[in-house]
Amino acid sequence: MRPMNRALMTIFATAALATLPAPLQAQGAVRLGLGGGVTLPVGDISETTHAGVNLSASLTWNPPRLPVGFEAAATYHNFAPKDETVRNERVMALNGGITIPIAGTLGQPYLMAGVGYYNTQGPATGPVDAERDFGGYGGVGLRFNTKKFQVHARAGFHEIFAGKDVAGRSRSRELIPISFTIVL
Repeated sequence: MRPMNRALMTIFATAALATLPAPLQAQGAVRLGLGGGVTLPVGDISETTHAGVNLSASLTWNPPRLPVGFEAAATYHNFAPKDETVRNERVMALNGGITIPIAGTLGQPYLMAGVGYYNTQGPATGPVDAERDFGGYGGVGLRFNTKKFQVHARAGFHEIFAGKDVAGRSRSRELIPISFTIVL
């Protein structure tokens, strides 16, 4: 199955889980989130691109008896090139991790951390069409509750564990997504 088809299947599966009957949603608190924002490139990607946009679909679960929550997300980052003769840089990711609530006075702040699988396409990959690498992320979020949904404001740091380039030089691929998500 092609990577884009896998991403679409993930989004459709996420949407299907969001339609669970109300009694099941109340017991497990599995919630669907859709969001977007700006992504700041760092490292090798920043040499050839400007800041970009991100889109995300996520599932969150906050078990009532555990001190942590769990999340899974599919994200798409698109960066405009500095040199307009080359194509855009794209990073698609599947991430999973935990959220840890912390004390705060505004909303419900939390820490987040996890691991992911990243597919990078564009000038930063050099002669290779696409590179697939593992990575990790961490960050902070702020959750606001309304009667029908939650709003999350998040900022994270993603480190993609890219290998060496053809010259044997270590590569550095980091992303700083700043996003807003509506969680149903």
